[in-house]
Amino acid sequence: MKKVLLSVGILLLTFQLVSSQEFGYSVRLKLKSTTDKNYLATEDDLMKALSLRYDVRFKQSYKSFKTTELLSYYDLTRKEEMCMESWKNVIKEFLATGKFEDEVYEYGLSYINSCANPVSVNDPDFVYSGVWPLGSGGWPLKLIQAPCAWTITKGSSSVLIGIVDGEFRTTHEELKYKIASIVGPSSIGSPHGTQVASIAAGDTNNGKGIASVGYNSKIAAHRVVHQSGPTGVSADDMEIKDAITYLCESGIRIINVSWSGTGLSQSGAAYITALGSTLVLSGGNTIASNNHSVIADVPGVIVVSGVDRNNMHGPTYYARNQYIDICAPAKEIWTASGMIDDYYVESEGTSIAAPFVSGTIALMLSVNPTLTPSQIEQIIKSTADPIADGHLFPGQLGAGRLNAYTAVSLAKAAISGPSVICKGCPTTFSVNAPSGFTWSCSSNLSLSSTTNSSISVTGQSAGPGWVRINAGSTMLVQHNVTVPSATISTFSGSTYIGYQEEFNVSLISCTIPSGNNYSWSVTPSGFSTIYPFGTNHSYANISFSQGGVYLVTTQVSTSCGQTESANLFVNVQPYKGGESSKIVYPNPVDDVLFVDLDQLSDASSNSRVTYDLRLYDGWGNLTNKATAKGGVVQLNVSNLSDGMYFLHILDGVSAKPDIFKVIVKH
Repeated sequence: MKKVLLSVGILLLTFQLVSSQEFGYSVRLKLKSTTDKNYLATEDDLMKALSLRYDVRFKQSYKSFKTTELLSYYDLTRKEEMCMESWKNVIKEFLATGKFEDEVYEYGLSYINSCANPVSVNDPDFVYSGVWPLGSGGWPLKLIQAPCAWTITKGSSSVLIGIVDGEFRTTHEELKYKIASIVGPSSIGSPHGTQVASIAAGDTNNGKGIASVGYNSKIAAHRVVHQSGPTGVSADDMEIKDAITYLCESGIRIINVSWSGTGLSQSGAAYITALGSTLVLSGGNTIASNNHSVIADVPGVIVVSGVDRNNMHGPTYYARNQYIDICAPAKEIWTASGMIDDYYVESEGTSIAAPFVSGTIALMLSVNPTLTPSQIEQIIKSTADPIADGHLFPGQLGAGRLNAYTAVSLAKAAISGPSVICKGCPTTFSVNAPSGFTWSCSSNLSLSSTTNSSISVTGQSAGPGWVRINAGSTMLVQHNVTVPSATISTFSGSTYIGYQEEFNVSLISCTIPSGNNYSWSVTPSGFSTIYPFGTNHSYANISFSQGGVYLVTTQVSTSCGQTESANLFVNVQPYKGGESSKIVYPNPVDDVLFVDLDQLSDASSNSRVTYDLRLYDGWGNLTNKATAKGGVVQLNVSNLSDGMYFLHILDGVSAKPDIFKVIVKH
């Protein structure tokens, strides 16, 4: 069962606690009561010097107020995130001035924009701050970095967020265009489903009401029979279980259940996630709540607790235990009303925190629909931000507070780098994600170095391998590579040739430094002439003065400092014919080449032979072909370019062709 708590009041002071969006960690200090009432700490040269030294902003918390008590508060905020120990030392320096009480009154994260140009929307609750009603300034969305997540994607209407709840006001201005489907029995009295749905995927940037994290995502609503009582709104667990199963088997990838129970066993929850649905569940609205403890450890089940606008969990008094996976905004949240079409109410509870996570998952799936529930959970957790007072609740708040921007960034991550790594050559791979992951590589690669966005590995042994990024123990992206047994990938050239042939090589991954050329040699030497050409002399024309078997070798020094080589045995046979040949004529030829097969030495002794004639250019490309049993064959060469060609004649008996050099000249 589930209790819904609603709050319609707003304290003016709450809005004054919101710090600048360009800064990071914040603390609140209070002047000692013995301090002169005219003392202004921001004008103190010592405070100015400390602020400059540590690159912090020091300002009066309630400068516009006249109350002496409020004027004694000052906010200390640092631009860049730092480890807790370093930040404590900065605070101690300010306390050591003797001007402030020893107790740090507030500790929280300001709303930092992690991207250069966060998306702004025109919904009044996002635009206005300190105005009642609908004047939160969009702090919940800014706290979880949704405006930066929207720079990557605003979601897709094809991604549906399943919401199992009591009733949905489908005519509300936040939902009338956002409910893709709705099933289940209709009942009256509970606004809960409307509130939850408006957080996950309410109409955004429509100039009305509130904005939602899911932006363009839509809702697949499933109503369950519910009833109101003295402790809140309740529903039968078995009905909730049936609704979850229905949505899952209908292909819904995200199912939000803002209730204290699901009716699912461990095997039941595993069935849901195995079909590809991620379960997002509310953790409970009391410190002692242990909602969903039975299924919390199933991969792809995410249990959510809450934080307030200062990124503090303690003041919420919501669930804190080992079953919590993540926290999200849960206090003073404006939602759509379930009673009036253009009305809004201020809501609170982990029921409201859960749809912030569900909407974020919808954004993730819009950029990477292949994500599994286990991968989604690990991304959500590995990209979480610290909670300001999280150190007070070790092991009880999951991974921290939701960060939609880093979660969506990691969901979209792709590894860039080559598909082939040569042995001994350090090779760098990069990923387009800011944080929340670790690198790993296969056993035939050795790790050279890593940074937050790149890894350098070296090929150790030949064979297939991989580079991965992982969230926790879950693999997110794998980039497959091959470590070849030889670095020179191709060495092309005919192995049965006439007196002249062209060879070329190419190197696999490692580059060749400027000035390092391929060297060429022929064994035995003294019977050939080598003419290297092309980039780094990767090509060579080799002419031979007599027939025989030769070994052609090429080698090069790579940027890895290695010398790579390759060998090719070739069989050189003298060319037959010539300009005065009686077999191939005229030679040189202009338009028609005549081939008298009866002049071949074996023609008279084997009249049943079928000859295969093939004409190749100097690059080994076939230009003409014909077959005949004898007589004179005509080959039209009028369309060929001027140059040297080679006519191969096979008699079907000998494995080696007779080869004739032909000159085409127009």
